[in-house]
Amino acid sequence: MKKWGHMKLRSVLEECVFEKQFCKSPLIYQFSSLGSLDEKWMSEFACSLSAGKADDGSQLGIGKPLIVWPTVEDVRCSIEGYAAGSCIPSPQKNVEKDFLRKYWSRWKADHVGRWYALPFPAAT
Repeated sequence: MKKWGHMKLRSVLEECVFEKQFCKSPLIYQFSSLGSLDEKWMSEFACSLSAGKADDGSQLGIGKPLIVWPTVEDVRCSIEGYAAGSCIPSPQKNVEKDFLRKYWSRWKADHVGRWYALPFPAAT
């Protein structure tokens, strides 16, 4: 069970020590697909990414998980315009899953001039 995926990552991070400032750091996710996500997996994934200890020996604690996903407005106003939407492989029914609502977050990079570049991992 701990040979692959996030469970392997958890076992590696459990051996790591982090500075106290990383306690409850936000967990920023970017997925190329949402089809198989469910609440149980999201919870397990958050636990895996929050494994490890602070340098004072305390647990890091689970930070707030957020999924970066472009809105229609983000796509429309991007450098590529609506054509950039072809890189978003998830059907509307997956994006609109009720349990995902609390995770949604928008890409904002005004301070580095990257607002109009969609940060999406899928390729056309």
